[in-house]
Amino acid sequence: TFESVLCSIFILAALSGNSLVLWIVYKNRNLRTIPNQFVISLALADILMAAICAPPCLSVLIAGTRTFGSFVCQLQGFAIAALACVSLLTMTLVAINRYFLIVRPQTYQWLFTPRKTKAMIVMIWLLSCTEPLPYLLSGHRYEYHAGKVFCFQVLEVDFYTLLGYVYVALPVVVLTSCYYVVFKILRQHQERIRSLRKSNRSSTHRVSVEDINVTRTLFITVCGFLICWLPI
Repeated sequence: TFESVLCSIFILAALSGNSLVLWIVYKNRNLRTIPNQFVISLALADILMAAICAPPCLSVLIAGTRTFGSFVCQLQGFAIAALACVSLLTMTLVAINRYFLIVRPQTYQWLFTPRKTKAMIVMIWLLSCTEPLPYLLSGHRYEYHAGKVFCFQVLEVDFYTLLGYVYVALPVVVLTSCYYVVFKILRQHQERIRSLRKSNRSSTHRVSVEDINVTRTLFITVCGFLICWLPI
């Protein structure tokens, strides 16, 4: 069917594209920058999502019915929740990184060293693995949703389900706030640069064009992620 072919293309694209990103960064030391550490984290999450979560969906699309048992269903549900959380928290950390780079550059140099950044990313992965635990430890189980062809939690209004949504709502608020302030400062910065050029004066603090472009690119990535995941 068309859906199975499209799903196969997405899986191959996710595996090959993200693996290529990891290979390029591994081979080129100049690309091992702070922003690219976040890109590596996102690429790993995408690879695991394509390798663990997508194949059961593909099997359903090919067969026209559910083809996997309870264990695969629970594994898929756990992986979807955890890996989506990894991506969301990583993008939130990206927003915080951009905030300190643009708004508080003095603090940025101290806070976002290569070692500290790696530690932050490791903490994100560990924290994300705890996101599904309240739901599972409360006796709930992931169930197969035929309309979405994957296993996920049952939407119920209880404490454990609401606790899971805190993992989503809080990061979204943080990254939205950070990017709002960042783009507000960038707009003011560009206006100040234009006025200084007219008066032939120089600014004591300038944001590089590269930093601005990286910030915009990462913001577009965040928007794409939210557009794809929030409806689910």
